[in-house]
Amino acid sequence: ELQSVCIRETDGVVVDYVGDGLLAMWNAPTDQHDHPVRACKAAIAFLRDLPELSARWEGEAREPIRLGVGIHTGPALVGNTGSRVKFKYGPMGPAVNLASRLENATKTVGVGAVISRFTRDRLPAHFGTRRLGGLRVQGFAEPVEVFELYPGEPTPEWRGLRDVFEKALGHFEAREWSEACGLLAGLLT
Repeated sequence: ELQSVCIRETDGVVVDYVGDGLLAMWNAPTDQHDHPVRACKAAIAFLRDLPELSARWEGEAREPIRLGVGIHTGPALVGNTGSRVKFKYGPMGPAVNLASRLENATKTVGVGAVISRFTRDRLPAHFGTRRLGGLRVQGFAEPVEVFELYPGEPTPEWRGLRDVFEKALGHFEAREWSEACGLLAGLLT
């Protein structure tokens, strides 16, 4: 319910519940020029509220509730699919598949929300994002540039840590191992 409320508060559409996940979209059925911002605001809201929800369900869940969010901005075919007996309104296409793959990648990279560069490039500067590098994604020939969407207020301290991390990532990608290790070791102390 928490996610559905946050999605509706940003004028998103909950398309479907699948297992323990859900699919949501913005910019349809009506145009929303700021749809990437709306999607990211919804993700930040439910990641921010997740610790309280997890604490409330601690007795039944027996472990912390985790949540992963994948957001991608791109063209999709949106409309009704199905037959005369059953139909469903929603999006289809590679952009939808990529968002699903990014959600799955949250487990691998260990962050709450992963967004594509296509989404990141459409956000105002005040959103906290951290570059995670190129991610090989099933069904896509080239690596997809991905970012963490930071769920808190990006403080000057957080931005400083992010800048060091991104600099180390650049050294790693350039195969400058000692430089990357030196910068990352500084983050651990």
